[in-house]
Amino acid sequence: MYFDRDIDAIMERTKDRPLPSGRVSASTVLINGIVLTFLGISIAFLTLDWLTGLVIFFGFFFDVVIYTIWLKRRTKFSIIFGGIAGGLPAMAGRIIITGQLDEVGMEFLLFILAWIPVHILTLALLPKNFEGYKEAKIPMWPVVSSKSQTMRVIALGAIVSSMTLYRIAHLLKASAIIRIIIFICDLVFLILVIKNLITPSNKLTFLIFKIASLYMILGFLSLYLGVVF
Repeated sequence: MYFDRDIDAIMERTKDRPLPSGRVSASTVLINGIVLTFLGISIAFLTLDWLTGLVIFFGFFFDVVIYTIWLKRRTKFSIIFGGIAGGLPAMAGRIIITGQLDEVGMEFLLFILAWIPVHILTLALLPKNFEGYKEAKIPMWPVVSSKSQTMRVIALGAIVSSMTLYRIAHLLKASAIIRIIIFICDLVFLILVIKNLITPSNKLTFLIFKIASLYMILGFLSLYLGVVF
């Protein structure tokens, strides 16, 4: 938030956040960010195993340094590295349980990495947000490429994330009922994305943006229930 405060002040979607609106000072945000990040990573290394702590550190590094500071204002491919940052906490959670980096942990990372474009790019396609990114000179995919290409990237992300979620259920030996639930979630998700690819509309794009978050929650909850029960 500290590094993005200038562009957040320009964009309609973000201009009312505490920092760009002036409700919180930049120095306060910077100090809190540094202190809490240092404490969080330190506690992870001290109370968890070193591998989990390292993955948590890289999650911070990819999010703040590589994505936010280095790539966000330079290339549309920055969302890939933002996706890695988003997936590393899920991988860390798996490592805490198993004590090692395994295939399921890698699949968790891949699932979030593929899901991120669906979440971010559907939001960026909405007219108000599109104009905001354009005005702030952020090379978001629909701003620097065509809308149809953006929709294809969203579809690819949905396909990969759906396949990965079902693959995780298989690796975790989830019950048949759980696999059926995940399959139905995957199918609904893919139908909406493909329909919007063929006949795009702002209403459906916004619905996919909302559904994407619910899809991820239901996916992880189903995996949890499949393992526990």
